[in-house]
Amino acid sequence: MKPEIDEETRQSDQRSTVPPARVGQVTPLDIPFELPEQGFFQQLDERARRAELLNALLSAGGIPKESAVLALQAALGAIVASASDASLPTLASLATALRTAIGNLGIAEGASDDLRVVDTLVLDDSELQRDLVALAVEAQGHTVRCAASYEDLVAQLQQRKPGLVITEVQFERAPAKSFCATLQELLEPQQVPVVFFSDLDAGELALLAQNHGARRSISKEFGIDLLIGELREVYRQILDVRQTGGRPRFKVPSGT
Repeated sequence: MKPEIDEETRQSDQRSTVPPARVGQVTPLDIPFELPEQGFFQQLDERARRAELLNALLSAGGIPKESAVLALQAALGAIVASASDASLPTLASLATALRTAIGNLGIAEGASDDLRVVDTLVLDDSELQRDLVALAVEAQGHTVRCAASYEDLVAQLQQRKPGLVITEVQFERAPAKSFCATLQELLEPQQVPVVFFSDLDAGELALLAQNHGARRSISKEFGIDLLIGELREVYRQILDVRQTGGRPRFKVPSGT
């Protein structure tokens, strides 16, 4: 004969077999967790590759120590911004601390002055060209993000507005003229200045720049040194507008 079980004991047993999730308790699997977007990891991969290139140049004496420090601080500054965008505050804090520590070494004057930094977006379908341009810009102390296609560029613009875009204009899927027209429609409403750095002939590139509002046009045949020389003036103009709130620094005399 089975022992009799009273009603109170039966109800108690039934309650004890109910899974915790069914009585309002939260299990670990119920907690939403979102990984950063794939673009964040792609940017980290690009930065790691550029860091290796920087180290190789530094070891070979191909870059001054001051420029290398500026490049490191710029890379860390970009990681701070990207980590903040991806809701990774610990990584952002770590990069900030490292950036400050490098600045305290006093090797490069003004390397940690955020007011002098222009977030720059580099578009080129050549990985090598992206790395070389990005590293050269970082060595001037400016933060860099990279895009390998027009679609990547649009995604980066949606994430955060840059201070300058440096771009190739000749791609397999789009004629240069069509690309420049599309880019102009994208950037002009946001008032983002653009510089063309392309494999195209210098004369053709200059005409495209004139017709589509680019600040500068430099053919790659003249090298990155000329690009950086032209960029110094572009960055000066951007920072001047930033510091004066868009107003002219000097009063223009009226005509008599």
